[in-house]
Order: sequence, then structure tokens, then C-alpha cells
Amino acid sequence: MGVATSSWDTNKRLGDDSFSWTLRLYGQHTSCHHTGLRHDSKSLPYHDLFPNGTRVGVLLDLNQGTLEYVVDGVKKGIAFTNLKGHTVTPVFEFCHNTSFRMNHNATAPTN
Repeated sequence: MGVATSSWDTNKRLGDDSFSWTLRLYGQHTSCHHTGLRHDSKSLPYHDLFPNGTRVGVLLDLNQGTLEYVVDGVKKGIAFTNLKGHTVTPVFEFCHNTSFRMNHNATAPTN
């Protein structure tokens, strides 16, 4: 889950070009090297485990050009800092057996 510009190549996975920024989430039975931040075909570790029922939020600040993730109500720190000047939209990519629910009324944590 993450954001992408209209220039994102939809024939590529999220994060495999310079027009999409994403956090890849894999379950507890998957190798951790598949989980983490991805942008411009580069991967970085961010948060390791996402067991069933994990709630993940996205905090996007286009004034500062930052994107941060919230895992089960806890901010995990700035993930990306290079979004200033980009027009982006939320994006999601699914594989394997996945369930998903979006909450548009969530309140950002203050911590």
C-alpha cells in the first residue's frame, strides 16, 4: 500500500519505478526480505511482522513531502521524504490470499 503518480507504469509492481512509493506487507509465514519499503526498485527494511488482523494506516503530508505508516495505532517513522511537488493517489496491490478493508474516517494518532 502506498501512493503513485499518474506516470506509474501499471505493468510494474508498486515501488519498482520512480513514480510509486509503497510498503510491501507480507504475512507472518513469509520471509522478511519481502516486507518493507519500496521505491525506484530499491528496498529498505521498515517494519517486519504483519500478522493477520494488523491495521496499517498511511499518513501523507504533501506540504512536507513525507509519507509515514501507522501500524496498529503506532507511528513507525517517516518512510519517504521525496514526495514534495508530486500529485499522487492511494494505491494498493494484492497477491496471495488477502482481505482488505478501508476506513476513511480514521483519526491520525498523535504519538
